[in-house]
Amino acid sequence: KTFTNVSTLNAFLQGETHVFYKDKPLHDNFFALTGVVTYVDCTQNRSLVLDDKTGRIILHGIPGTLPVQGDIIAADGLASNSKAPEPFMSCNTIKILRHTTDTPVTLHVNLEKLIRPHPDLVLRVIKTEALLIDVFQDEISPDSDYLLLKDGSAFVVATCSHNPTLKSLVNAKV
Repeated sequence: KTFTNVSTLNAFLQGETHVFYKDKPLHDNFFALTGVVTYVDCTQNRSLVLDDKTGRIILHGIPGTLPVQGDIIAADGLASNSKAPEPFMSCNTIKILRHTTDTPVTLHVNLEKLIRPHPDLVLRVIKTEALLIDVFQDEISPDSDYLLLKDGSAFVVATCSHNPTLKSLVNAKV
């Protein structure tokens, strides 16, 4: 079966999650999606978030040249549940249909809203402002840092690329 929109694909994969728990083989399904790239992970993960107006989904293993945020692309590949279990979209091919200077809307959200699950925030580019309490380099992945952020009574731990100069921002509003 080939899925052509994100909401149908997500609904199917969430329904298939039970397969993992019953120790049955996972079912692979094809996807062929078209949408706007809202986020690109340029690290070795080579992943992106695709929004097709029915929902947003992460595509992994992007081959070739990575698109940029705002590009309209067509992507196809294999969809399955990972051992997490959560949907895993392995991308076979992408085609950039149109470059655009329009960038996806960035939501301005306070930390209080971030710590409460909200479907509109899933896989969205967000911007927040908070006090940087501390910075910790990840011991397992030294290319990453953890940021401890505080806004009122809300605390959030965020990750970012390692940057030794971040320590100088502790106790500053970032």
